[in-house]
Order: sequence, then C-alpha cells, then structure tokens
Amino acid sequence: MNISRKVAKNTGILIIDRVFSLILGLLALAIITRHLGVEGFGKYSLIQNFVPFFLLFGDWGINAILVREVAKKRDKADELIGKIFTLRLALITLGMAACWIVALILRYPSDVTLGILVYSVIILLSPLETYLLIFRIDLRNEFAVIASIISTILFTVLVIVGTYLDKGLLFIVSALALKTITRYVISLFFANKMVRFCPKIDSKVWKIFIKEAAPLGFAILLGQALTSFGIIALSKLSGVDAVGIYSAAWRLLIIIYFIPLAFMISVFPLMSNYYLKNKQKLRITYEKAMNYMFIIALPVAVGVSLTAGKIIYFIFGQKYLASSPVLQILIWQVVLVFLWIVQSDMLIALNKQKTYLLLMGLAIAFNIPVGIVAILRAGYIGYAVVSVVTYIIVLAGATLSLYKETGSFLSLSKIIKVIAACGVMALVLVLASNNHLFVLIILGFTSYWCASFLLKSITISEVRLLLKR
Repeated sequence: MNISRKVAKNTGILIIDRVFSLILGLLALAIITRHLGVEGFGKYSLIQNFVPFFLLFGDWGINAILVREVAKKRDKADELIGKIFTLRLALITLGMAACWIVALILRYPSDVTLGILVYSVIILLSPLETYLLIFRIDLRNEFAVIASIISTILFTVLVIVGTYLDKGLLFIVSALALKTITRYVISLFFANKMVRFCPKIDSKVWKIFIKEAAPLGFAILLGQALTSFGIIALSKLSGVDAVGIYSAAWRLLIIIYFIPLAFMISVFPLMSNYYLKNKQKLRITYEKAMNYMFIIALPVAVGVSLTAGKIIYFIFGQKYLASSPVLQILIWQVVLVFLWIVQSDMLIALNKQKTYLLLMGLAIAFNIPVGIVAILRAGYIGYAVVSVVTYIIVLAGATLSLYKETGSFLSLSKIIKVIAACGVMALVLVLASNNHLFVLIILGFTSYWCASFLLKSITISEVRLLLKR
C-alpha cells in the first residue's frame, strides 16, 4: 500500500473512532451533567482539566521529537523508544509529586481533592504512551482505535450504571481513570507485536532529546497551562458553578477538535519526511491541509453560533441554558484552533520549536492577566472572549512565521467562496430557526455543501480526498 493510501486509510480509521467516541461521549456527557448538576459537573470538569497539566512533565515535547526521528529511521525504533520510555518514567515522578502538592496547596473541597488524587493515576501510566507512538509512526492506527472504542464503551456503561445506582463524583472520576487504564492495556497488547519492550538508560540520548525538545516542551507546557488556567481561575474567582456553565460549552469544542487532530496524526509524519526529501511537497501538503481545515471549520462555527441555544438545551438540559452565549463566543475559536493545529505540526516538522515556544509564551502573557481581569468583571463570558482573542494572536504569529518559510497560507479565492457558502447557510438557518435542532442540522449541512459546489469553493475531487483522509 502506497503512502497516500496509508494516510487515507489511517485518517479514515481515526475519524470512525472519533465519530464513535463522539456519539458515546455526548451520551456520557449528557448523563453526567444531568446527574451531577451544575456544581457537581463543575467539580468534575475541574478535576478533568487539573490533572492533564501535570502529564506534561513526562512528555516535555519529547513524543513529537521521537515520532519525527523514528519516521526518519524506522530501524532504530526499538532502541529509541526504549530509551525515551525510561526518560519519561524518570520525568513523570516530578509531575506526580507536583500534582499532589499543588492540589493540597489550592485547598479545594475534599471531594475535588480526592478526585484529583484518584485520577492522577493516569500520570504514572503516561510513559507507556511512548510505545503506543508506533501506531502513529507505522500508520497502523486501527490498533489504537480498537483500544479506544473498547475503553469508551466501558466508561459509558460505568456512567450509566453509576447514575442508576446514584453514585457520586468519585465514582465517575474512577470510571474515567479506569477508561485510560483499559486503553493502555489493550494498546500495549498490539504494540508488543510491532516494537520490542526493552527499556534502556542512555544519558547521552536523554540529553540530546531534552535539549532538542526543550523549546517544544516549554511551548506544550504553556499550551496546556493556557487550557487549564481558565477553568482553575474560574473555580477560584467565580466558583464551581461558573466552571460547570463554562465547561458545558467548552467540552463541546473539545469533541469537535477530533477532526484536525485525527487528520494531522497521519499527515505529520509525512511533513517530517518531506522536510528532508521534498520541500515542494511539504509546501503543498501544508497549503492543502490549511484549506481543508478552513472548509470544515468555518461552517461549523457559523452553524453552531446560530443554533447554540437549541444545542445546549438538547444535550445538557434547562439548567445549562446560561452556557448558550458562552458557546456562541467559543465556537469561533474552532476556526482558529483547526488552523493552529496544522500550523503547530508544521512548525515542529520545520524544527521551529523556538517559534512555537515564543507564540505560546505570548499567548500566556496575554491570557493570564487579561483573563483574570475579564473574569472579575464579566465572569465566564469575559473569559470566553479572552480565550478567542488569545488564539487570534497565536494564529497571526504562526501565519507570519510560516509564510516567510513557505510562502503559503489559505487561498484567498477559497476564503471568499467559503465565506459566501456560509452566508447562504446562515440565511437558511435564520429563516428556518423555529424548526427542531435536527432539522436545522440537515438544512445547514445541505445548504452549505450545495452552495460550496455551486460556488466551486470545493470540488468533487477534493471531497473524495477529504473522505479518503
């Protein structure tokens, strides 16, 4: 099977997984929000956002560098992966200790602190992710998908059982931790057939990877801080109820982000390979990826902003209607993040980790002080606006940097045509606004793609390529 077909097959497999996870994830989310209530869901979201920040102590950007290096030298996979596993194992002890210390210092309610301690088990297991990278490197993501689907089913079943038995926050958090453990166990079963488990200590390789990954590691750390800060700041400045309202909208965005993440999992190894062998193919791949993400992201933002109230009511119920304006603001971040995910991988492929770090530093320098002021003055609405503006700053910086390097960005004619097609869709949705949500989804989807074909913002061949990917 040639590279193009492999990329198409693997991205397709990942999208199937994400669609399946999306359906079950929305079901679990709807049950959890209703069962725990706004305050309980706020606590759950706080735990879910707090722990992942400390996972980065064991990653430090090393995984991305490892994928890039093994993609270039596949015959060295066993050796390199074994050495990086032990490095991550050494680093993650710092993350685990930091997680517990910070959780105790912040003096959250006892159920939140206990939930953090339980969920932090995933930090200790995270070095195993090093071996699972072989699925991404060899474009054999079907094994990762099997593990993901089984673990997602398990979590959903546990949520349903927990709700039926009227279990509380700790049970749901424990189920979330068990989901991760299950995914690792199944994934390692398959990974063991593709790469040998042979941990090794090599201080020379460690130093090389840490030195090279340091800018990216700091950047990823800042990026996760950017994600976690809003939730933690809201919990302290506005209370867990505010976290629950904000998180209801924010969790929907996280679900939507599966599209660019699935796409780039298969495209990034190609970018790394083209950087060494064919700069022209690298430029074309980058430009096409940006165009595809814009074609998908803009109609999502327009459609959701016009139907936010119906979406929130359908998924979360009457108690969360205050999340509607938050969703109407945050959904525009989707367009920015879709493009940023492509650009961030492109920066790594070009060995521009320092630029990545600079952009994340700039984002944090803006987001934290301005975010605090916004929360104090306008609560979760204020922070939603700050969050969108933050990504505008990041995207502008990345675009300038990559344009100097490649001379490529979005096609201007493509931008105009996609905006026009979204305008048609928006008009249809406004005129049909009294209909049920599902009717609006069908009308919006149909009107956008019909307008896109008529305006030639996308061609049949591009649709086929997108579906294959």
